[in-house]
Amino acid sequence: MRTPCLGTETTSTPVVDAPAGDNRAARSAARPANGRLVFARRGAAMSATSGALTAVRIAREQAADYRVTLADRPEYSSVRAYWYDTAAGRRMEVTAGDGEPVYALRDDHAREAAARAAAQARLDILKRGAATLSLTLEPGVPAVSAESPLALSGFRNGVDGLWIAVRVSHDIDNSGYSTRVLAETPTAG
Repeated sequence: MRTPCLGTETTSTPVVDAPAGDNRAARSAARPANGRLVFARRGAAMSATSGALTAVRIAREQAADYRVTLADRPEYSSVRAYWYDTAAGRRMEVTAGDGEPVYALRDDHAREAAARAAAQARLDILKRGAATLSLTLEPGVPAVSAESPLALSGFRNGVDGLWIAVRVSHDIDNSGYSTRVLAETPTAG
């Protein structure tokens, strides 16, 4: 029987509902840190003081098992969003990213800034979802937490490199201490 360690499971999920047209919740993650609730851009691997987190190095020998899943959708290079310019009386568009194919958002936004933020948020989500990694470390690695950058080596081409932990659980059972990690490709920029 698995017994989770109390207080060690961390997840990166938005906990704030933003007003319509505001995409901060879709782009942010919240987690407790040092007795405070810290909000950060999802997938950015930044600390509460806006400094980059140090990557946790993980060698293939540390992993009891792993699974990589590549997205079953085309890789979008840009996202188009729309807003309504009341002064000009027409629908305007903004684009985040460059190139084809283009993902088009359906909703119109009240302001150009809101449309631009929505396009960038969707582009970040599409880039992050390009690949996911499920990993079990035995023995566990207590330094791994949600939003931790992971530097993998010795696995295989396409797996080695930088990942961002999305969900982490530390477990103690009859077999010992293990860490389960769900990670995804990092947000660019």
